[in-house]
Amino acid sequence: MQRQQSTYECRVVDAEARINRLVTAIASGGKAFAEVLAALEKARANRDAATAILAASEALPDVAPLPTIADDYRRQVVALATGREPPESLTVKMERVKGIEPSS
Repeated sequence: MQRQQSTYECRVVDAEARINRLVTAIASGGKAFAEVLAALEKARANRDAATAILAASEALPDVAPLPTIADDYRRQVVALATGREPPESLTVKMERVKGIEPSS
């Protein structure tokens, strides 16, 4: 993930440099004005895409939860609420939540 982030950070820096060069070319009266404008638009699009990817990657959690954890939790709560689990399993689970090893 870190490697991808640095790749997109480099893309942003490169696109910014390209934009600055193109703006300078336009300001100094670039000969092929249409090509310069097309290159400028492409550089801006590349910068914006890389910036969006970076922003999205920063919004993601570093550690993704297990995909089935929510379903497992719901199933266990329903089993406890309906009394389908023996009372000793509830005690064991409560001790685990508290950080106490269950006594054998």
